[in-house]
Amino acid sequence: MRKATQLTALLVVPMLSGIAAAADARWRLDLAGGALAVPSSVRPGLGKGFGFSCCEAEASRSHFESGGSYAVGVGYALTERLELTGHFHQSFPGYEPRTLGVRFATGEPTFRVPVTKADLEILSATVGARFYLLPSTWRARPWLVSQLGWYRATLELRAPLCGGPESSCTNGDGDEVDDGFGINVGGGVDLAVTRWLSLGLDLRYHNALTVLGGFDFVTTLFDVSFRF
Repeated sequence: MRKATQLTALLVVPMLSGIAAAADARWRLDLAGGALAVPSSVRPGLGKGFGFSCCEAEASRSHFESGGSYAVGVGYALTERLELTGHFHQSFPGYEPRTLGVRFATGEPTFRVPVTKADLEILSATVGARFYLLPSTWRARPWLVSQLGWYRATLELRAPLCGGPESSCTNGDGDEVDDGFGINVGGGVDLAVTRWLSLGLDLRYHNALTVLGGFDFVTTLFDVSFRF
């Protein structure tokens, strides 16, 4: 009986130890890095740089790929389990479409032009709330998060324009910055190392609802948190 009690203490006491974040530490600062995964597609705009003076044109959607990602976050504890949170996030997905589909409002068939250079960068600044599933006395604390706010996509396209109505083989400049509204939801876990330092994982689904025709992706980040 004594051995069973001692074994239980060995398993439970570390989880309940004071190594977990101090209860009086209201603020949390997160530094995270990892990857963008499960990418979707974007719809580039066709600005004046493409030179479609004859008629209105629309580009088809083109897929982007996974890439690097990092984030900086801050939280303020309202209660032991509920935090107000802010999150700045930047990703550098791969974006290498070989061709760009273009369709005209005048009814001509869609035609495709080769893309000579492409680049995509994603920024977001969002606010929301984080809910911890366990109290602060536990060493490992799983959590859920939901946020909304500003998303921006910066897109660069270079393409020689050939084959469209009244077009000629000239270099099309498709640089574009599109701002809009988006959301992210997800979860993770914090593992306390000291009273003020923890390591963790952050997994989120992002949806930029009104940016470049709407697109979504997932981020998987390794996180270092400081509490004060």
